[in-house]
Amino acid sequence: MNNIEYIKKYGKEEELETNLKRLEAGEPVQYIVGNVDFYDVNLNVDKRVLIPRFETEELVSKTIEYAKKLNIKKALDIGTGSGCIAITLKKHLNVKMTACDISIDALEVAKSNALKNEVEINFLESDIYSNVKGKFDLIISNPPYIKTDEPIEEIVYNNEPHLALYSGIYGLDHYTRILKDAKKHLNDNYLIAFEIGETQGNDIINLAKKYLHDDINIKLEQDMQGRDRFIFIERIIDNKRHENELNEQGIYLIGGVDEVGRGPLNGPVVAACCCLNKDFNLDGLTDSKKISEKKREEYYEYIIKNSVYGIGYVEADEIDKINIYEASRRAMIKAINEVQKQIKLEYVLSDAMPIDIDIPVKPIIKGDQLSISISAASVIAKVTRDRLMLELDKKYPEYGYKNHKGYPTKEHIEAINKYGLIDGYRLTYGPVMEVLNANKKD
Repeated sequence: MNNIEYIKKYGKEEELETNLKRLEAGEPVQYIVGNVDFYDVNLNVDKRVLIPRFETEELVSKTIEYAKKLNIKKALDIGTGSGCIAITLKKHLNVKMTACDISIDALEVAKSNALKNEVEINFLESDIYSNVKGKFDLIISNPPYIKTDEPIEEIVYNNEPHLALYSGIYGLDHYTRILKDAKKHLNDNYLIAFEIGETQGNDIINLAKKYLHDDINIKLEQDMQGRDRFIFIERIIDNKRHENELNEQGIYLIGGVDEVGRGPLNGPVVAACCCLNKDFNLDGLTDSKKISEKKREEYYEYIIKNSVYGIGYVEADEIDKINIYEASRRAMIKAINEVQKQIKLEYVLSDAMPIDIDIPVKPIIKGDQLSISISAASVIAKVTRDRLMLELDKKYPEYGYKNHKGYPTKEHIEAINKYGLIDGYRLTYGPVMEVLNANKKD
């Protein structure tokens, strides 16, 4: 279908003469008729937004296939323009969709398209991440990627918004900014999807390696014309890998052990050891510090019903005698021994801590993220210790334990300076020693 046929089919009959003059004057046909088909949706477009291209339909199609293999729940579309990417993904994936753009005018078009296509999207006026809050499983973007001095078609230069076209002298400014701060806005497992200029692949791959995690998987893919056009960056942490490797060796009774409470000024350091049931499955389980309090409580209930677990405590007076590192190790051994009273463990995975016991132990750096058994133990330990501090708060509400759980926040330090020390404080910790020294001077 040529442009005149397109205008006759999609434009208003009474505006035909005017529309043909606009076409002759060099205006894109999509702006003339005011809408464009994209993937399986129809979108309003005008000079406030870039006209969606076929290549971007390919980006969306490929991203949908990637996302179906992953557990994508929250997605962010950076530089949404007409909203074409965000709207199409929302229609095809069960995700909470956020879309941002620096242009208020573009956002008005995007919002009208979301309403037109009956999808709910959180639209933000934002310069990349400037007003973006939270973390996402997917970041997708077809950002500006034309070099400042790169010649482009006259019809594009004269009509489409330059804000959506140009990205510095190398065409990489937006990719750099997106990738540089991406880790702050991504969950542990994630997918990043980019449309790129056909010569930019290696540069963007190098940016990804510079700014993202070491264990990412990067794929450079071509469009239908065989040109480099898309980059997909995946990070998938297999938190059952260590357990599965042991299972392959015939080892099944595996305890994961972790501790909580090295930093607080008072209360015990608490460790937990968990040996998970064979059919244990808890979506989203990771380091307890990265899980909301509400979700931790939910996970706790599931874990205690689907594991053999034990808890170990080392109180403040003992911490002062042997130091917090040794106290953490001792709490872990106590937790392991509590499990050993119920079953005979064959192997222990610990969160980075070497432990000298009579069964094999494998310390794993960042184990609370990389081992499901250690993650479960971290939740048990965290919830157990938090509940202890909440009970302490009922007895001494003026100290604010329900808020800080004993950690050295400004509120906590002000409270101990005002009300003094109660039993359970770690007397070798700096802020506590300062209170003791101040009292001596008085």
